[in-house]
Amino acid sequence: MKHLGELGYSLEAHERAILLVCFLYDNPGFQVHHSSHHDEVKAQVAQAVKRGVEIWQVNFHLDEIGVRVARHLELTPQFLA
Repeated sequence: MKHLGELGYSLEAHERAILLVCFLYDNPGFQVHHSSHHDEVKAQVAQAVKRGVEIWQVNFHLDEIGVRVARHLELTPQFLA
């Protein structure tokens, strides 16, 4: 989470950055689960999002022909809830 915070602080006004969460299978959507540091992590992520960091998920399909995007989802809103 330290790096996500640093990324957020590096952005100037009206700039944005995207944290891309990649899966090599069709993940239905990354879910945030409570942990022992949940509140601390949630606050750090929310601060980075407010500074311009977006969080997206991309699912890739990998086969003998190559790699292709299966689907993409914006995850940012679930980190602000």
